[in-house]
Amino acid sequence: MFKVEKGVQMPPAKTRNVYPFSRMAVGDSFVVPPEIRYKVDAAARSFGIKHGCRFSTRKDGDQVRVWRIA
Repeated sequence: MFKVEKGVQMPPAKTRNVYPFSRMAVGDSFVVPPEIRYKVDAAARSFGIKHGCRFSTRKDGDQVRVWRIA
């Protein structure tokens, strides 16, 4: 059986800021390798929903570039 404990504080969530979304202003961009395009796109969409901003990804030569658009 498990013991139920009351009043135990939950530790803060650990977040990893892999991509520089929080440091970007509208018009800023960064480059990622094409093999992680869909991963970065999902991360940008999630960050944008939580923080009220928008991002766009486009192929730029052999790389993929991510822009903050709003």
